[in-house]
Amino acid sequence: MKLFFKVLLLAVLLILGVSCGSTIIPTAFVKANGNQWVTSNDFGTKKGKSCRSGFWWVYTIGDGSVGSAAEKAGIKKISVVDFEVVSYFWLYHQTCAVVYGE
Repeated sequence: MKLFFKVLLLAVLLILGVSCGSTIIPTAFVKANGNQWVTSNDFGTKKGKSCRSGFWWVYTIGDGSVGSAAEKAGIKKISVVDFEVVSYFWLYHQTCAVVYGE
């Protein structure tokens, strides 16, 4: 019976590790960001940010889209898009789109 639970635990850890696209042993805290020039427009003076948050990578709330971030700031010409990701184990994550432009 103990062997069954050990095998079951190993299977669950493998499935969770593969489904999150990470290693089996999670990192306690991850913060990453990156940017991408989308057009040849000037950098611009306006900045819009839109985030979505979730729990256990299953339940997600919010709108973290580029369109939503641009709309919040009144941006018509997008020049740069940044992405920010924060994750605590598999318990909580937040993904934000940050848009710059005019």
